[in-house]
Amino acid sequence: MTELDVFRLMALRADLFAAIRVSLEADGHCKHYEGAFMIRLPNYFEQDEPEPWQVTLDCYVIGPSRHYEWSGKTLAEAITKAESDVRAWIAEDRAEAGGAGSMARISLPFDRQCDLAGLPKPVPEWRFHALRRWRFDWAFIGPEKLAIEVEGGAWNAGRHTRGAGFAKDIEKYAEAMCLGWRILRVTPKQIADGTALTWVDRILRAA
Repeated sequence: MTELDVFRLMALRADLFAAIRVSLEADGHCKHYEGAFMIRLPNYFEQDEPEPWQVTLDCYVIGPSRHYEWSGKTLAEAITKAESDVRAWIAEDRAEAGGAGSMARISLPFDRQCDLAGLPKPVPEWRFHALRRWRFDWAFIGPEKLAIEVEGGAWNAGRHTRGAGFAKDIEKYAEAMCLGWRILRVTPKQIADGTALTWVDRILRAA
């Protein structure tokens, strides 16, 4: 089990139980709810072949059943399967409710997420060009030379998606790549739910 696994479980659990709370409040149910979201470690001592890692969920509010199990050779694999199903159920539940309610997320800054996951700590607002005032939202300034750009306004015609802003971003990213930077573009939601952290971990491990 890694620090990244722990963070992904925390983020998924926070989203899941926030959705349960919103659903119960919308339906006027009792505010007290009993459920369980757990991991089961493999038994390495009594089996010829190690058992798989498992993420288990008991829940009667979100999803089509009540008890769920996701298995994998690694905990990360089991979490990925759980994330896929649980986030799909949450999206369906929100769609049926007309998008009512807000999702409570772990509001950890991205550098704190990286710290908890055992990754290098990125620098915020890093100015990477000697002549221009361009800055990266987050930058791993060591040998990784990896920049993280958080692109807001994707769904409401924000600056980054309009003609002039889009053209300026292309120039900025092209100049950065000429200087040897790699650029990962993400949304605020992907920062909040841990998706960006997972991508960064994979990129740094592949380097």
